[in-house]
Amino acid sequence: MTKYITPSDYLNYFGEDLELVLPDDDMGDSHKADRFIKRVEDDVAMFLAEKCFKQIDTEFPAMTEYQQSMYKLALLNQTKYKYDSGDVGNDSGYEPMQGKIADKRYLKSIVLSNKCESYLRLAGLYNRNVIASGGGWFNRFF
Repeated sequence: MTKYITPSDYLNYFGEDLELVLPDDDMGDSHKADRFIKRVEDDVAMFLAEKCFKQIDTEFPAMTEYQQSMYKLALLNQTKYKYDSGDVGNDSGYEPMQGKIADKRYLKSIVLSNKCESYLRLAGLYNRNVIASGGGWFNRFF
């Protein structure tokens, strides 16, 4: 179900089993970690497509081993961030304790974690360079 990282990867990296810590959903206990990670992968892919003009599903196979490992670390850290802070991308911005509404710009600025952004930069994905398809833009970095 997931494309790039698995619940086992998360367990090995953070020492936390998502199957045990995630709340139950209407689909039952089995594969809730896979569904959670799949949503994170889709969110990061959508962010890269929208903001950086990168189609990760077609570009990932053309990446070097280093770039692939940096992308996977970005996904792992984004999964941890989303688990710890909730899905701020879908947040309305209303803060009941303060009685105010956060603006859209602020909400968009906190969608990705700092570590995720850093790993995406190391992979050469967090930029707005537009080059012809086929992953050719990676060659400029190596």
